[in-house]
Amino acid sequence: IEQKLCCPQSSSCGRLFDAISFLAGLAPIDVEFEAQAPMLLESCADSRIKHVYEFELSRISEKESFKGPYIVSFRKTIKAIVRDIENKTPVSELSAKFHNTLADIIVAVALKCRQEHNTNTVVLAGGVFLNKFLVQAAFRQLEKQDFHILRPVLYSPNDESISLGQIAFALEQKA
Repeated sequence: IEQKLCCPQSSSCGRLFDAISFLAGLAPIDVEFEAQAPMLLESCADSRIKHVYEFELSRISEKESFKGPYIVSFRKTIKAIVRDIENKTPVSELSAKFHNTLADIIVAVALKCRQEHNTNTVVLAGGVFLNKFLVQAAFRQLEKQDFHILRPVLYSPNDESISLGQIAFALEQKA
């Protein structure tokens, strides 16, 4: 990992779920369907566990003219997960801590966006939000911070709904 060999950068949270599921020994090498590994990880998470792993949040640039998107480094998270695996921490605890960490990241980014853009609305969309454990953990924390939360209810939050958003955006631009 340190040498970045066979470690392509990704903006997909799903790939992170895949990696953690494999590290934890839950997912088979040849998964049979999309999101199988993340579903296995979610299925064993213990909702009584409230602990989290450490993570780092930064910006591509801190220039006032262009700060760029937020970047989450999972280096410390993954090291702690590997340590938990080596210490034979129950997978149910490891999974819950991982899910709780992602919820913490969602809230951390939402708080920064609130401060920078004076917005109080958070949209939870994308395939990762089919994960009930993550959605519930994120909702609890966002509600404590008084955020207005939007998420798809008529359509899937998954990629197949991207085109619906694109159509809505195009129609809004025409109006």
